[in-house]
Amino acid sequence: MIPLLLSNWRRTATLALLGVVVALLIQIHGLPVIGGGLIARLERMTALNSENVASHRKTKAAYVQAMADALRNEQLRLAQVKAAQERINHDQKVRADERFAALRARYDSLRGQVGKAVGSQGGGQPMPSLPEPAFGADAAAGADGLSLAERYECSVAATQLDELITWVSAQVAIDPNEVAR
Repeated sequence: MIPLLLSNWRRTATLALLGVVVALLIQIHGLPVIGGGLIARLERMTALNSENVASHRKTKAAYVQAMADALRNEQLRLAQVKAAQERINHDQKVRADERFAALRARYDSLRGQVGKAVGSQGGGQPMPSLPEPAFGADAAAGADGLSLAERYECSVAATQLDELITWVSAQVAIDPNEVAR
């Protein structure tokens, strides 16, 4: 058989070349019985790649949307916290102003009463058996030795501290991490 192939070497080369071409065509295009060839595999990979690209784009779009939602929720949350803090500030200021006005009115009333008491009936003359009273704003000095003006200043300071404690308690009660709905 070998001498036969050598004598017809052109036919043998042509048949071998034809066999290689058929094998390559089968590999490239495939056969229905064997399955798809390289072209079918390329189409499957291209389709899979297209699905991956579409999935990636969808994921990126969802991520961008989630970031936008988170930013909007954060801005809403900050606005709510700021509004709550400003409301507390306003309410505290109004309440403190009312308390300070009431203190001032009480102080002015007591000063007026002391002034009337000092200038009444005896003309401000001390009684012989009693110690001399103080005149003016110091006339209301109590057992603790504080004048009316000093008592007023102490009351103002105590009111300021009380209002500060109330303000801090109200500010702490605000949850800055509360999710806006």
